[in-house]
Amino acid sequence: MKPLSILSLLLLLVTLTSVSRVLAESEPNDTFGTADPIAIGYASGEINATLTSDDNDYFVFTAVAGRTYVIQTYNIQGTFESHATGLWLYNNSGTEIANDRYGSNGTGNADARITYTFSTSGNYYVRVKDSIWDTNWTGTYALRILPKYNEPGAGWDASNDDEPNDALPIANLLETSWIRAQTHQLFPHQNFVTNDTDYDWYYFTTPSNRTYVIETFNIQGAFQSHATGLWLYNDTGSEIANDRYGSNGTGTADARIVQTFTTGGTYFIKVKNPIWDTVWTGTYSIRLLPKYGEPGDSWDLDNDFEPNDALEIASTLHVGPEYAQTHQLASHAGYVTNDSDHDYYHFTIATPGIYNIETFGITANGRATGLWLYNESGSELSNDRSGNAANGQAHITYNFLASGTYIILVKDAYATEWSGTYSVRVCLETCTQNIYLPTVIR
Repeated sequence: MKPLSILSLLLLLVTLTSVSRVLAESEPNDTFGTADPIAIGYASGEINATLTSDDNDYFVFTAVAGRTYVIQTYNIQGTFESHATGLWLYNNSGTEIANDRYGSNGTGNADARITYTFSTSGNYYVRVKDSIWDTNWTGTYALRILPKYNEPGAGWDASNDDEPNDALPIANLLETSWIRAQTHQLFPHQNFVTNDTDYDWYYFTTPSNRTYVIETFNIQGAFQSHATGLWLYNDTGSEIANDRYGSNGTGTADARIVQTFTTGGTYFIKVKNPIWDTVWTGTYSIRLLPKYGEPGDSWDLDNDFEPNDALEIASTLHVGPEYAQTHQLASHAGYVTNDSDHDYYHFTIATPGIYNIETFGITANGRATGLWLYNESGSELSNDRSGNAANGQAHITYNFLASGTYIILVKDAYATEWSGTYSVRVCLETCTQNIYLPTVIR
C-alpha cells in the first residue's frame, strides 16, 4: 500500500472535520466548568439530552463577533402550548445576556428560543432547565445553535423540507419567477411542546422601485376554505404588509400580497396558517413574481400563459383583431382559493379613440365571461360584468382619451361559475376584419 501524500492527508483532515457532530449530553454538566461543548449548525448539536428533577444542563460554544445565532430546544414530545424547557445565555464571565426563561418563543417543533447577535468573539454558555411556567418538568429534549441565513455555516436539511426555517434569521432563499416556485409543508405541531404552529420563513433581495406578487398556490382543498396566511417584513423585522386571513388569492392561489418596494434591500416572507384556520397543516407552493414590464417578468407558455391572476402580472395583448388570443378560464374546484380563475391582460393605446374589447368564440348556453377595464393604477373604467346571457360573450366599448397602458380582466360573469375556452381581442373602432378581393379587369 502506498503512503498517503501530504495533499491526500489534508483533504482527509478537511473531510473529517467538516462532518456534522450530533452528540448526546454527558453528565455531569450542571456548572459552567463542566459544560458540554456544542457545535454550531442544524446537523450538529445535542440530541437525547435529559432534564431530571432540579437539573441544570450547561453547554459551551464559540461565537464570532458580528454574527447572529438562533439557539433553541426542540423535538420535545408533549402537548401543544404546554411548557417544558427554558433557555439562558451567558458570556464567558458567567453574566446572563439573554433568556427565554418561560420557553415561550418557539414555534413548529421548537420550545424555547433565543436569537442573539454577538458583539464580541469568544466562548458563551447556554443553560437549559425547566421553564418558569413549569418548575417540575423532566424529560428528553434536543438543542441546536443555528447561524443566520447569510452567515458562514448556515444550512438547511434538504431531506426534511429545508427545515429549520421557523424564525426570520434562519429564513430560506426564495428567488423570483414562476420557474423558481418552491413546494413545502406546514407540518403538524400538536404532539410537540411548542408555542405556535409551524412557520416557514423566506428571504429575497430586490432593487428599489420594483413591484412583486407574492402568493401561496396549488393547495388541495375545498373552494373558499382556508389554509395559509402571508406576512411581509423588512430587514429589521418590522411588518410592512400581510394577507393574514389568506383571502386575496384567486384561481389556484390562496394567500397573496402585492407590494411595491421603494427601498432596495432584503425582505422576508412568513407562511403559516391564517387567522381563519389555526390548525391547518399540509402542502403548499410559494412564488415571487415580478410585475409585467419589469426585469424577470415571464409566463408559462405551456400552461396557458399563467400565472396572470393579478393586475400586476397581466400578460401582453396587442391591439388589433389579428392579435386575438385564445385561453382558458381554468376550473378552481379542488383548490383552496377565494375566487375563480382571473386572466389579466395589459395593452397599449397609442392613438386615443373609440375601441372595442370583447370575448368571443365561447361555447356556452348562457352567461359565461365577464369583462372589466382598468387604467394602469388599477382604477376601474368600465365593465360588462354580466356578459351576454345568450352566447356567453362580453363586450366593452370605450373612448380612450389618452394614450397609455390599460388592463383587461376576464373572469366568469357575475353570479356565474363558468370555466372553459374563450378568445379575447382589443380593436380600434371595429373588430370586423375586412376581406379584400382581387380586382378583375375585363
